[in-house]
Amino acid sequence: MTTAQLRSKIKIKKEFSHLSDNAEHRIIDNKLLSIVDFFDMSELLAFYDSVKNVSKIKNDVSFNDGDSKSSQYFDDWAFGNIAGYKTIKEIRAHAERGTAHPSVLRHIGKYRDMLKADGFYDLPEEMKSVKRRRVWTDDGAELDIDRVMTGDPEYWQQTRRDGQARIVNICINYSMSSDNDDTQFPKLLGLAYSVCELAERLGYGTEITAVRSNFNNSPSNNVYYDWERAFTFPLKRSQEPLDVNRIGSISMVGFFRHFSFIIGNGLFTNGVGRAGETSKEMRGFLNADIIIENRWISDGNQKMYVKKAIDKLQKGV
Repeated sequence: MTTAQLRSKIKIKKEFSHLSDNAEHRIIDNKLLSIVDFFDMSELLAFYDSVKNVSKIKNDVSFNDGDSKSSQYFDDWAFGNIAGYKTIKEIRAHAERGTAHPSVLRHIGKYRDMLKADGFYDLPEEMKSVKRRRVWTDDGAELDIDRVMTGDPEYWQQTRRDGQARIVNICINYSMSSDNDDTQFPKLLGLAYSVCELAERLGYGTEITAVRSNFNNSPSNNVYYDWERAFTFPLKRSQEPLDVNRIGSISMVGFFRHFSFIIGNGLFTNGVGRAGETSKEMRGFLNADIIIENRWISDGNQKMYVKKAIDKLQKGV
């Protein structure tokens, strides 16, 4: 740690004594940034278990079980309408197993067709920094959407690399504002999977990080800082295959509006906040090469965002 970093850490601890020691914090201009990195989904859910029964957290966030109307938030908004994905127990089981919301595959197929029609998948061979050979396998972890859509039972694929690939960190910020319903989350993850697939076609190794980031205000000596808070956990490490189910496991609205609300409250006192575009300062703090978030699907410019991301990779990030 540099002297400047140490001074910054002491200043933050002095001014914001209520902040968690488990988070890393930075002050840039009048912005306070906080990040907590979880090792994996298991550690994330263990933290949820440790704070879910704290009375203030229970009272402040969506704590219904998906079967009652007793919560501050109604079931359909907090948990959605898909049978098998509506209760805390069901959502947790899907998160632990790593299974995607059933509509994620349909959205992947839709976005792949859209991107193929515009030539995104026609990447020149010289752009590939790593040669690959495909191996089709029953027990692999990478899904071939073309084979799924045509009914081919051999729909799992495994990608082997010969050589070293440059690793890019693709972050998926799955936070959404209250006016987004349960259909938006699978769309986001379907588009995110397509972008990750295109990055790998370019020859990059990919790390995929789930990010839950939002904004609030934090008082310090009567000065209000714009506080951007995030927690993260990996969906794919660089040596792991691209797995639609693990990536899609955060596509359930209840994972965001129940589990992530409670975890956010446990980490940052008030974890609900407001959703918004991730700031450039937070992007740097996250070490994100690409960050995919709700604006990619909400304004109808999906192809523009994908093109910008691919252009960035082709220019060397």
